[in-house]
Amino acid sequence: LLMLIYPLTRGRELGWPVWGHVMMGSSVLVFGALVAYEKYKTRRDGSPLVELSLFKVKSFAAGIAVQIVFGVALGVFFLVWTMYMQVGLGWTALHAGLTGVPFSIAVSVAAGISVQKLVPKFGRKVLQTGALAMIAGLLLYIWEAGRYGAGIASWQMALPLVVMGVGMGLIVAPLTDAVLSDVPREHAGSASGLINTMQQMGTALGLGLVSVVFFGTIGDHLAPTEVGQAFTDAFRNSLWYVVGVLAVIFLLMFALPSRPAQHVEGGAQDADPEAGPVKKEPELV
Repeated sequence: LLMLIYPLTRGRELGWPVWGHVMMGSSVLVFGALVAYEKYKTRRDGSPLVELSLFKVKSFAAGIAVQIVFGVALGVFFLVWTMYMQVGLGWTALHAGLTGVPFSIAVSVAAGISVQKLVPKFGRKVLQTGALAMIAGLLLYIWEAGRYGAGIASWQMALPLVVMGVGMGLIVAPLTDAVLSDVPREHAGSASGLINTMQQMGTALGLGLVSVVFFGTIGDHLAPTEVGQAFTDAFRNSLWYVVGVLAVIFLLMFALPSRPAQHVEGGAQDADPEAGPVKKEPELV
């Protein structure tokens, strides 16, 4: 990951040196070596760091792909959004932070509703609806940024942020259950660790790509009067990349279970309605 992400992060600043391309190409070889070693470790003592057999489970493999790509989208969006507001528009950190409050509220509300009400009835369609909602919010944001330019106000950002927040809430809460639906119980720990790792990896990749999709469209020498428009254009350009990534996520979600199993606190899985009631152990007083 270091060999891949470091050159992405520093590449543009250093003029895309040859060693950066060599590092990124070599990262594929190192990754292959890791896979080979994990297979050897499995054969030798059955205790690999990464349980490769999990990737034979279709829903898990697809879910991991969704986690990585979703992490890329979030990594790109949140960083360029912050720079757009604080550097491009000249807002203070407090002003920018308060602008994001509608987004946070929308995520929280939608997440609760998706897990408790929607997913049990509609399954993975809820997650796909979330991806489409985020795309709609991004397209609205692109339009507003182009129309209002550097004169855009916080209240004008509220609608696209709420739409995006609702979409994100519909995805993030039930996604883990969807990924773990068909995973054998004995590998649940390894699977959950991989989910977290892959999400962090995707976010790191997204942050690395910011130097390409955002700063790649900004000139090296800007006059103070040009900063606002340059950052607005770079922000809109970056959002188009995020739209494309979310479209890929929407397609990947077709490989998730149509009815993801739900889990309750403590790790117990909800009983299958056709399996009859779950017997309770008598309580000890």
